[in-house]
Amino acid sequence: MICHSARKSLRLLWATPNGKATQHHFMIITFSEIRHLIPMYIFNEFGQLTGHYVYGDQIICERTDGRIKIWLNQESFDAQDPERLICDYDEDVLRGLK
Repeated sequence: MICHSARKSLRLLWATPNGKATQHHFMIITFSEIRHLIPMYIFNEFGQLTGHYVYGDQIICERTDGRIKIWLNQESFDAQDPERLICDYDEDVLRGLK
């Protein structure tokens, strides 16, 4: 299990349909690092549309392949459950670099 409060860089190997392995890197970042970049209405709308209550201290933020994904909680991140993925942003666009 990955603690959301610690910054960790992980390397995963994925098998592709052609049988070759590819590497993907991702890093868990703290929500406080990007909180000011995300409009708060995103969390209200997610909660209203899905029925899931969003707790700020349970949010998991994943940086991978130039994207930032914000997950509802550790369980949704571990399962990579798309129903509990709050948002997925291009990191450069989110940070105003594009």
